[in-house]
Amino acid sequence: QMLKVHLAQPQSKQFQVLVQTQRGLNELPQSLTMSPLRVREASSVVGVFGIAFGKEAQPDALKPVGLATANLSDFDKSMFQMMQKTHRDLVLQKVYRYGKDKAQLDLQVDPVAAELRVVTKQVLSIAEERMVLSVDATIDIVRAGIFELRCVIPKNLEVESISGNALREWTESEEGGKRFALLQLNGRTLGAQKFNFSFAGTSPVVANKSLGSWEVPHVEISQEVRQTGELIV
Repeated sequence: QMLKVHLAQPQSKQFQVLVQTQRGLNELPQSLTMSPLRVREASSVVGVFGIAFGKEAQPDALKPVGLATANLSDFDKSMFQMMQKTHRDLVLQKVYRYGKDKAQLDLQVDPVAAELRVVTKQVLSIAEERMVLSVDATIDIVRAGIFELRCVIPKNLEVESISGNALREWTESEEGGKRFALLQLNGRTLGAQKFNFSFAGTSPVVANKSLGSWEVPHVEISQEVRQTGELIV
C-alpha cells in the first residue's frame, strides 16, 4: 500500500510528518509481519522501530530481518508519551534500528495469562447425619483480568451458597467426571477478591459406617498458580 502526503508548501529544510495507522486483530494468539514506514526514492534511511504492548498482550517468537537491536532509551520519548495519552497501559518492549535495506519483523502476539494466588481457610464440620464445608477464599488476580473462575465441587457434597462482591452469578457443570462451580464475575476483574463458599452433604458416618480410608473434602480453584491455606476438621 502507498500513502501520498500533499504538503501545503514546498519544503527545502528538515520537517516532520506524523502518521498514525491502526488495524484490527483476530483472537489471540496471532502471527504478524510488520515493517517500518518508508519514503520512496530516499537517498539515505536511518530509523528507529519500536514495539509496545498493553497489559493484555505480549510479543513472542520475534524474528527481525534487517533490524539491529537497540536500547529502549533510543526510542523517541516524546512520541511514546504521546501514544500513552490514548493507551495508558502501554509498555515499550523492544526497539530496533534500521537502514536503507529491507527491514521487517515477524512475531506472534500472545495473550497475557492471568495468575491466581489463592489463600483459603476451610472448616469441615461433621455431625451424625450431616457435614458442612465452609470456605473463605482470598484470590489475588494479577497480570491480566479474568471474567470467570472455576472451583472443583468436593465429592459427595452439594453447593449451598457462593458469595462475593465480584460475583455476578454461578452455575454448576460437569467435565471429566468432576463437578465444577463456574463463577461469572462482574466484568474483567483484577486484584484481591474475597469469596465465601458453603457445601453440605451426608455425614460419612451415615454413608459408610466402616470408613477405613476416607478422603477429607476440600476446595480447589481450577486456574490457581499457587494455593495455600488451612483446613480445620
